[in-house]
Amino acid sequence: MRALPDQLWRAALPELLRHLPPSGSLLSLLYVGAPDQAAALAELRPDLALSLYDPSGEALFAPEAASYDALLVQGAQLRQREAFLSAALAALRLGGRLIMLDAAADAPEGCSAWQLDALQPVTLAQMVQSLERAGYVRVLTERLLEGCLVLSRGERDYTHLSTLERVERVAARDATPDGALLPMAADAVAEAVRGNFIFVLARQASSRPAWEAPAQVWRALTLTDGEQVCLPVFSALPKAVAFMQAAIKAGAFSGVNKIGKFPKSALQGWQSAFLLNPTFADLQRTGRFQREGAALALDPRDAVTGEE
Repeated sequence: MRALPDQLWRAALPELLRHLPPSGSLLSLLYVGAPDQAAALAELRPDLALSLYDPSGEALFAPEAASYDALLVQGAQLRQREAFLSAALAALRLGGRLIMLDAAADAPEGCSAWQLDALQPVTLAQMVQSLERAGYVRVLTERLLEGCLVLSRGERDYTHLSTLERVERVAARDATPDGALLPMAADAVAEAVRGNFIFVLARQASSRPAWEAPAQVWRALTLTDGEQVCLPVFSALPKAVAFMQAAIKAGAFSGVNKIGKFPKSALQGWQSAFLLNPTFADLQRTGRFQREGAALALDPRDAVTGEE
């Protein structure tokens, strides 16, 4: 089976990557498709721990169980789709996602130049049935590129875990340096964070999104211990969410309504010391950094936007 044309693959990638799940600072992704098209993934998302499987080769698809945050798949290249979907589900961690791209069986005539039988076109309904039959949950399907392609998404169920337990489990996958309440300089944080992004807690006064109200400012939460003021930053979204879930349950830091994602290079421009991956339990256990300091003004236009 042949891969989707490179032009279509690259055009669809930004939307495919928007569906990646929350993860640690590095997202473990298995790409199933043409190896020469994999480079585009790393170009768009340098925080990926990327593995490859070429379905056109002779090697069996036998990934290690529960080892990937996501699988990104070119469905056109699969020989045995049903068997693959079952094996892919086992390869995902709990809550991990399969994201698949296929040619649309009912595509408009404008797609006819590449709409060939060898591409195994599918319909939205077929993909819903296939994913649900294989055991995926929270299945989503949609059309891309004016109806030429079908994006399909399904997750491995968490079964018995609550929302809080799910967040805590994912958050725990990122190791926190010893001395989480030790103030750090920007260079030290950048070196300690394996990925390319950091997350901050903030208050946004306006309900309008940043791209509609560019003059607004996010007021980032800072914490004080004596005269020391630090900006808490997190290496992954689940780390920040777990912190705020515990704080909300304790009635602390009310009004924080934004978790901003920034390139970690932004640290150099913020005049502050930092706390990397503190937990609310750390604050309670030590009695340190329990008071708010003066908020740090951040420009939301510097944040990473457009992701799920």
